[in-house]
Parts: sequence; C-alpha cells; structure tokens
Amino acid sequence: MSGEVGRFKLGYWNIRGLGASIRMFLWYIGERNFENKVYTVENYQEWFGQDKPTIELDFPNLPYLIDNKTGVKLSQSLAILHYLAHTVKHELFEVSEEMFPYKTMVEAQYVDLNKAVVQACYNSKTPEEVETFVKGKLTTLLGLFNKWLSKEGRDGPYLFGSIHFLDFALAEEFKHCQQLFEGCTKEYPAIEGYVDAFFGQDTIKEFLESDKHIAFPINSMHAYVNCTGLTEDPK
Repeated sequence: MSGEVGRFKLGYWNIRGLGASIRMFLWYIGERNFENKVYTVENYQEWFGQDKPTIELDFPNLPYLIDNKTGVKLSQSLAILHYLAHTVKHELFEVSEEMFPYKTMVEAQYVDLNKAVVQACYNSKTPEEVETFVKGKLTTLLGLFNKWLSKEGRDGPYLFGSIHFLDFALAEEFKHCQQLFEGCTKEYPAIEGYVDAFFGQDTIKEFLESDKHIAFPINSMHAYVNCTGLTEDPK
C-alpha cells in the first residue's frame, strides 16, 4: 500500500492549520496513501513561483486537492471536504431530514469561528489584545456552539447526531482553540465532551500517530499566537 500512487494529492504548508482536517478526513475514509505535498516558508517559491501558476486551479490557494482519478482540482478547505465526502464516503455527506435545515447554518457558524481565531492569532500584537478576544468574541462563539451541542434531538454525539464531514473541521478548530488559548473551553462541557468523543475514535488516534499528521505549529511563523513553545507534540 505504501508504495502505491494514491488517488489524491493534497498540498498545504508545513503547519497544522486548515490542512489538518483534510489530512485526517482522507485517513478516515481509507485514502491513507494520498500524496501529502508539504510547502515550507523557507522554500516558499516552490508554491508561489512554481506550482501556483502551473497547477491550473480555478482559485489558486492552499490547501488544494487533486483527484488523479477524475481530474478534479480544488482549493478552499470546506469545498475539499465537501467533495471528498460526496465522492468517496457519501454517508458522511448526508444528514437526517430533521437536521437538514440546520446544516448550512452550522457550517457558516464554523466559518465565523475559524475566521475569528485566525484574525486574533495573526493580527494581535499584545497579550492584552489576545485576552480581550478570548473574553469577548471567542467566549460568545464557543458559548453558541456549546448550546448547539447541548440540544436534544440529535441521535449521537456529533454535530448532526451521526458523524459528518463538518465534524472534522469543527473538532479540529476546537482543538486549535484549546491549544492556542489555554482553558478557553473549560466552562463548556458540551464542547469538551464533543472533542473527547471525536478524538477518542480509534481511527483518529491512528491518524494522530501517523506520519501524515503535522501536530504543530498550528499557525505559520507570522502568527502572534502559536504553539511553537510546546515541548512535545499536542495530540
């Protein structure tokens, strides 16, 4: 298996970031021999000068996915997860009739959380600015997700009951929050239970121990908030 050329090629920076949920999802759906193309800041021209102009993506960006079977080439992390779920593991694309009206809403709320975290990490200049973000906007966003995850009517521990591709993006985002802003989820038992359930799956544990997983840094060297000070890999 390890010597075979995989169906998929994933390109991203050598950080955890937006690539982690896709790497993890590819592992989960059995596409474990995907080509994990990693770009480094030190050799940034490999992306900007060489691959970005030539790969022929409609909207060139990282991460990108190439499906060697169909010829599909995609950027945008959520679009990649959508495609993989729909194409390879369709049951992870579907939600119940009861949950269907809420699917796009919850996805948009994840985007809001991700954008807020990224902006705080890259735009903050002082510890006080980070603290203001954690006590303000992050607390509000996490509180809303804790309320959603506490709602009755979901027939399982995940966003829509049974596991869904969006869980890979959101659980990973919560993990980033926990590692970047220590203690930020301790007042939200539904979030902490959700994260424990997701990362407690055997397949996810296997991925975290694999050479496909980049544990840290979470952000690039340009971020004010990062995990570069950790002495061991956060799992």
